[in-house]
Amino acid sequence: MTSQHRDIEVVRVVPRSGARDELLQIRPRLIEEYRAHFGDRFTATLSEAEDGEWVDVWTWADRADAEHALEHQDLIPSFAQWEERVELRSLTWARVIA
Repeated sequence: MTSQHRDIEVVRVVPRSGARDELLQIRPRLIEEYRAHFGDRFTATLSEAEDGEWVDVWTWADRADAEHALEHQDLIPSFAQWEERVELRSLTWARVIA
């Protein structure tokens, strides 16, 4: 990641019952598919909160790339598998200011 990354997408999800291991298997493939389309224009970090909620932080070079990815989920086949196995709690945008 370079200093040009400025837009942050914070996604909070809860794995559906019994899906945790499957999600962790899907994750590397999901990142590879994003990387195939967006190269090094993002980083992604998945963390687990104490309450079991997962916090998925995507830092993008440009929000337009993230919005393109959201609008064209067909480019990322494993996204549908991921989406089926999580309950979305929230999606928040932030901009790096310092």
